[in-house]
Amino acid sequence: MLLAGVDEVMDTSLFRSEDFDLAFNLIGYPLHENYPYIPMKRHLLEYFSDEVGVDPKVYSLGLSLDSVGILVPYATIHTKAGWSHYKDWSQDRWAEAVAACPEITFIQIGSAEDPKVPGAIHDYMGCPLMDSIRLIGNATIHCGIDSFSNHVTNITRTPAVILWGSTQSSAAGYEQNVNISMGLPCQPCFKEDPTMTRHPLGPCDNPPGQTYDTPKHSCMSNIATSVVIDSIKNLWNGVLGRE
Repeated sequence: MLLAGVDEVMDTSLFRSEDFDLAFNLIGYPLHENYPYIPMKRHLLEYFSDEVGVDPKVYSLGLSLDSVGILVPYATIHTKAGWSHYKDWSQDRWAEAVAACPEITFIQIGSAEDPKVPGAIHDYMGCPLMDSIRLIGNATIHCGIDSFSNHVTNITRTPAVILWGSTQSSAAGYEQNVNISMGLPCQPCFKEDPTMTRHPLGPCDNPPGQTYDTPKHSCMSNIATSVVIDSIKNLWNGVLGRE
């Protein structure tokens, strides 16, 4: 919100729209269309745009991205969502993907407590948000899941490989990215961590018998490592103009 120009944060109980010349009640997600029980009909940014009265096709912000002091081409990687395990892919498979791409320098971003992917550089985990944005913005490509970093790629126009599980690529993904999804009939389910949301909708029942703490959700576990590796290599080589 600070990056978007918000200069004051207050308790919603103290907010009075009559105190301002212009006020918006930002909801974004189409609750009136019975979200999260059905997929979104339009892109998430279109719902937000309607609420504030702006052109829904203006999807990016003009950010000044300072140099991050890394001279070699590199890829950022973000593997752990804070909102739902059902967005996550196996950490072991991320490790396989990194190992299969020795020509790429991977810089991992995210929380300092996130599992570290072997072979990646971990020096920037836990860094401030703006530093993560600069890292993504100066990267050759980004690799990850549907989390904050997915949306940053749209702001910075950084090509990315994004894996999709419980959420909806057609409503929260971006055209310049390689969006990988199994396209199962149960996708999107929008199931989330019951400790962090009012609408957990879980646990996942594909396959049945899961608990939230030990998910085996088919939407992500069925994404082949080879598909992800090929997508990363092809995007990396394409951006750098290599055959």
